[in-house]
Amino acid sequence: MDRIFLVSDTAKSNKKMLERLKIDEDDIFPTEDDSCIDEIINRIEKERDDLVEYRERLKLFEQFKSYMEDARFKDLDEITPEMLLFFNPETGEFEKPKHRYNGKKTSHRYILR
Repeated sequence: MDRIFLVSDTAKSNKKMLERLKIDEDDIFPTEDDSCIDEIINRIEKERDDLVEYRERLKLFEQFKSYMEDARFKDLDEITPEMLLFFNPETGEFEKPKHRYNGKKTSHRYILR
């Protein structure tokens, strides 16, 4: 399980019991918050969008990497500005894109109390 959303007014009083679930404090909502379901949906949609973007960037990175490894590659016009964004000036290296869950689809749980 990657992420748990908890809607509960007793989360703080049950903190010790809930610790092993490792619920992010930002993912705990009070029951009187009428917008919490919309907020949970927005967060899940953001994760989906991040995953889609990561996979697109990873595909572009792999294409860029194959260009660089091909000794016969001569056409610099095929290297797009987006590909150059993989360069990290701090390390002086081209770096693979990163994702919070290493590119895997997340598993969510919802607890309503």
